[in-house]
Amino acid sequence: MSERNEMLRAGAFDLLDDAVVIFGDDGKIIDINKATVLLLNKAKGDIVGRTCNDVFKCERSGHHCFLNMVRYMNKDEISGEHTIIDGGGKQRRIFVTIRKLFDESGKVEALVEVIRDVDEIERINKSLLDQTMTDPLTGLWNRRRIFEALDAEAARSTRHGRAYSLLMLDIDHFKDFNDTYGHLAGDDALRFLAVIIGRNTRKEDVAARYGGEEFMLLLPETDIEGATMFAERLRETIEKQSAESKQLKNAFTVSIGVSFCDPGCSCNATSMVSEADRALYSAKRAGRNRVATFKVHCD
Repeated sequence: MSERNEMLRAGAFDLLDDAVVIFGDDGKIIDINKATVLLLNKAKGDIVGRTCNDVFKCERSGHHCFLNMVRYMNKDEISGEHTIIDGGGKQRRIFVTIRKLFDESGKVEALVEVIRDVDEIERINKSLLDQTMTDPLTGLWNRRRIFEALDAEAARSTRHGRAYSLLMLDIDHFKDFNDTYGHLAGDDALRFLAVIIGRNTRKEDVAARYGGEEFMLLLPETDIEGATMFAERLRETIEKQSAESKQLKNAFTVSIGVSFCDPGCSCNATSMVSEADRALYSAKRAGRNRVATFKVHCD
């Protein structure tokens, strides 16, 4: 190895998050970093000195030949996705980049392979996506996610001629609740409400915190009668369980507005939210702790 590559390996090789494997010009592995041991679930002594095919248990048409493309063809670098078997017998999807390492005279002295676990990358990406879609206080979906779900449901409803409904919930006199018991108690009430909503929804429903003390529930394939009955049961459950709870500073009630899209109508997210909001304020004007409904105009 050149002095430059030796210094790089000595200072940073084992600190890299990606698995790194270095092959000699004879195709045998001459060094690996700690991330490789973790990825392959094999001891370093069972890897160094072996060939690619010995270690990765890959098909000859896969990773093994992929490595040889860099070794024997006029390519300095190549990347691709492959499947390997780790030391525990588990099949792993990996994305590899293999490139030639040159010494100071320009001669190829080794091949370096950087390996990334595709499943782990997808898990991290999903986690990051979920964080952008999730309300951090309640764990429910956030405003952005409910609008995406509404757009998708509107398209599905138009395509298949199926009804759907939207509920908007608001904690009654929530400002007074916060002023009396403090914002931490208010946060407890919001989390408590989110738990009740989660326990009383179907797998296909989408529950979200819209903002402040407002929550929304998208109910696919649910007509106005079904949505109103569900909203009334949910309202009664919230009133009863908040009154019985020992973790809340005080009981609370909710008002609920329901909007509904008839089968075959071209409803959209904006109109559904607008009508649910109108229904919610109608419930509040009528005395709170009740359900009101509005049907979205059919274009």
